[in-house]
Amino acid sequence: MRRGAGSGRADLAALAAALLLGAAALAPPLLLRSGPGWRKCRDEALAGPPPEAAGNPVAGPLAAADSVRTLVATAIFRPDPRRAAAPPPSPAGAAPVASVRDLAGRVAEGRLFLLWRSAPGSRATALRVEGLGGPGAFEQEVASDRESLEIPVPGASGTAVVRATPVGTAGRPAESRVSIPFRIPVEVLASTSASPATGSAILLLRRPYDGRTVEGEFPLHEADGVGGLSPAGPGGPVVDFRTDLVLERVREAAGGPPPDEVPRFDPEGRVLRDGEGRPLARLRTGASAAAVEVVLRGPDDRRRVLRVEPREGGPR
Repeated sequence: MRRGAGSGRADLAALAAALLLGAAALAPPLLLRSGPGWRKCRDEALAGPPPEAAGNPVAGPLAAADSVRTLVATAIFRPDPRRAAAPPPSPAGAAPVASVRDLAGRVAEGRLFLLWRSAPGSRATALRVEGLGGPGAFEQEVASDRESLEIPVPGASGTAVVRATPVGTAGRPAESRVSIPFRIPVEVLASTSASPATGSAILLLRRPYDGRTVEGEFPLHEADGVGGLSPAGPGGPVVDFRTDLVLERVREAAGGPPPDEVPRFDPEGRVLRDGEGRPLARLRTGASAAAVEVVLRGPDDRRRVLRVEPREGGPR
């Protein structure tokens, strides 16, 4: 019985020693040899087992294993702040970046209103605007003491893309950019002429441009889109009057006034009659014909009807 107990204690001590050796082998040597935990473990090992471990062959190895676990936990969760990665140094002599700030704009009254803040130390601001509907991009260099600009918008709808870059600054210039969607209202005023026989009409349209109102006339046929391009006044720039309407139909107006007719006479002055004896008639010279309606179709199949009153002595 005494030999069996001694043998069991010896096996337990050997197992504890094996566990201690395995834990020490798993810990990286560099990790174990740095920090105060290693020094504490070393000092405890040199001092020998604590008093309560005397006569207990298992308590000493287990206490050493606890010291190793404490060392590993301290090394993993409490890194040395001196080993924290520092940010990469900036290139030597790199100039700061200079850019235009608070770039913004809106479209109203046929104009694009731009606002910005010039880059500090710049000589000017270079502006480039695309998508205004003109023949090309708008480009202009504005002195740095000026931070607003108004630009005419010939297009009827779209998105203006504005790019602003500082000029003459000591820093590296960076481009600022903003996109401004817009839609300028185009109004159909009236139809100045229409013919059901040819399915055609002339429409008068109006829209704002560069702070004023401009008008344009457009001859159209049935199924044509309403609007188009037209000069803004004699010799003015071309302006877009296109709409989302379609000329659907040109027709005689229902319930219009009866035509002004007079009898027809033969060369001898007698009233001409048809086979049933009814007088033949003709429109009076210079008299008006019936009114005409011009039907426009918009989105969602909405309709708008323009009435064209006949003009005496002239075409409808």
